[in-house]
Amino acid sequence: MKRLLLLVLVCLPVAATMAFAQNPCLTGCFNYQAVIRNADGSVLQLQSVELRISLMTSQNGQASWIETHNVTTDMFGTFGIQVGGGTRVGGEATTFAAVEFEASHHWMRVEFREGSVWQQLSYNAMPSVPYAMVAANASGNETFDRNFAIIYEMLEDMQVTVNTELDEMASTLAAFSQQIASLSGQVSSANSQIASLNSQIAYLQSRVVPPGTIIPFGGPGIPDGWLLCDGSQVSSSQYPALFAAIGTAWGGNSTNFRVPDLRGVFIRGIDTRTASSTTMDPDGSSRTALYSGGNTGRNVGSYQGDKIRNISGVVGNHVIFKDTSGGQTPYYKSGVFNNMPQVNVSKNAIGNSSSGYGAEMGLGFDANAGNSVDNPMAGFANGGDIRPKNVYVNYIIKY
Repeated sequence: MKRLLLLVLVCLPVAATMAFAQNPCLTGCFNYQAVIRNADGSVLQLQSVELRISLMTSQNGQASWIETHNVTTDMFGTFGIQVGGGTRVGGEATTFAAVEFEASHHWMRVEFREGSVWQQLSYNAMPSVPYAMVAANASGNETFDRNFAIIYEMLEDMQVTVNTELDEMASTLAAFSQQIASLSGQVSSANSQIASLNSQIAYLQSRVVPPGTIIPFGGPGIPDGWLLCDGSQVSSSQYPALFAAIGTAWGGNSTNFRVPDLRGVFIRGIDTRTASSTTMDPDGSSRTALYSGGNTGRNVGSYQGDKIRNISGVVGNHVIFKDTSGGQTPYYKSGVFNNMPQVNVSKNAIGNSSSGYGAEMGLGFDANAGNSVDNPMAGFANGGDIRPKNVYVNYIIKY
């Protein structure tokens, strides 16, 4: 179904008089313009349309005048007609000049033909009156009084219409403002809920894996939310939660602090006990800082170099004698303790008057010498440190 956007123009007497001089409508016609649009809102361009105009004595009154027009829209979907200049098809007045506009405030119905049915486009009180018609039926003061009364009535109607429209606009704006306020409140509430959820998520994350947690990680890359424990300096403003957890225990300062450096070392639990009878780290008080600014002594982050316990004891010289008829070979010839090169000495030199000669032997020490029978440590590999069998992992710290 087509729709009309009505742009009605009603001419005052002077304009009407000018119109009479330029077209064949000499009965006080007034101009009417409109734009025809399709149901989708697009204008109906260059189309033929049959219109029916009905002037009613009131909203529910009788038809004073009914006429039809055949028009063609322009490129903009616009057409223009002169009401009173169409083909009369009905109404109480036999001519347009006989329409008694002064007797009542007329309404105008606009329809168009759709097949065999007339579809109503609009039905409104006329916003203006064809004053030329009224002026043609009156003279002198009567003409002035009637025109004044009509104009006054028209202005009153216009004022009522304007006020009504302003009230409707104000009501619409008020409703729109309420909707905006409601939406703003909803947005604010949603933002608060999001902030609350983020806070809860952060809390849960800190409870599940708090910042400062160190774990071994079996992959070559570092997962999100973690840093490699390689002693690097990082910004306390970029990693505030991690700085709050470890501070400068591993070195650095309040602006740039260090993460732990656990490359190639074993982790040891801190032992704050100092009594020799209870402590597991008798040298704990002498622990040092691996990096400047880090902790020392029995504190988290302190460093301790490698060391083994002292092995002490006494191994004396062994003297083995040989007589002139042959002798015995040294007993200690292999294993951890082994014979050193033989030095021949006379028995008299060592306080023995028997005939023959003897040997004064020294004992050497090699923890990796001998065989598994003589020495369970035999065959162990030598190295630059003391260590158990081990594998590499990446130590990472949660930030």
